[in-house]
Amino acid sequence: DTCRSNEASFATLYVTMPHALQCVTYTASVTRRAGGQLNPAVPRTACRRMLQRLEAFGNRGLALLSAFEYEFGLARCSGGSVCPAFVGPETFLTLQMTKSADFLYAVEEAMEGVGVDVCAMHTEAADGQLEIAVAPKWNIDAADAASTFKTGVKEIAQQRGMLATFMSKPFSLEGGGNGGHFNFSLWQAMGAGERGMRRGVVRSEGGFDSTGFVSAQRDPDGAFGLSATAASFLAGILAHAPALEAFCSPTPPCYKRHGNWAPTVANWAIDDRMAAVRVKSQQSGSAKECYFVPEAAFELANLLGLPGGNASMKTARCGSVRLPLALAVRRSCVCRRARRAPIW
Repeated sequence: DTCRSNEASFATLYVTMPHALQCVTYTASVTRRAGGQLNPAVPRTACRRMLQRLEAFGNRGLALLSAFEYEFGLARCSGGSVCPAFVGPETFLTLQMTKSADFLYAVEEAMEGVGVDVCAMHTEAADGQLEIAVAPKWNIDAADAASTFKTGVKEIAQQRGMLATFMSKPFSLEGGGNGGHFNFSLWQAMGAGERGMRRGVVRSEGGFDSTGFVSAQRDPDGAFGLSATAASFLAGILAHAPALEAFCSPTPPCYKRHGNWAPTVANWAIDDRMAAVRVKSQQSGSAKECYFVPEAAFELANLLGLPGGNASMKTARCGSVRLPLALAVRRSCVCRRARRAPIW
């Protein structure tokens, strides 16, 4: 009965956990204050609120289809010491994968049991570094899947006497580090969209079902195949990127990644891995091939994209603002952003 509020659905909190994830538990108690009201400070509640704002924005019925793509370090523990599970920058190498095959198979099986669809697994450039991508989900389900995935990966590693860490630089400050791409696209309820956007419908393919929705980002007649909605949302994210960095880069090692497969300026580009927002779109592409890939936090990307208004996508691309490269700088950016308007 405590979960019947239309402000938040907790259906995803009650699932039967496979044995491999026996330590994963969820509770709705911390999401509510005494008296039953939702606690606005809880991240999941904040996410729900931002998604509601997104849906109501311009009476468009907008929805977020998204998925996280996490990199993490896997280490073996012995005699009180920790060392990478494997050594060498052999990215995508099958022989490197076999060194952690049992662990990866266990992750895939356990994630299937909790509704997290693993799409791809491969080694990355750093020692002991793995990357696992999952299929997209709608709205809050994507955030739930991300939380379940990270906790589950850590538990499965621990059960095998190993350590899984998502820390940016777990073993060395040199070379690459762990990141977390947030892949997302905007969709809207059928009938609420702009003229001509029905050409973007995708049904039961690409890992998701968009029945009843049309792409709010795809416009074959727009620049780079993007709609005015996509341009506005993108401009809003980039305008507030310096403050966003405080949430995306909360620890000192995060700033050692700047310039090394992590952006230094708030910019965007078509399929450029070094841009703050990598736009996947083609003039002749399909709806499922039109999405953003920023290094961004779920709820803040949602929130900060909305105020884009009439901001110029061209300005956001060419007049790039430098991102904070230190903790003190990022704190001042958040303070300036909060003085202009409350974040939540």
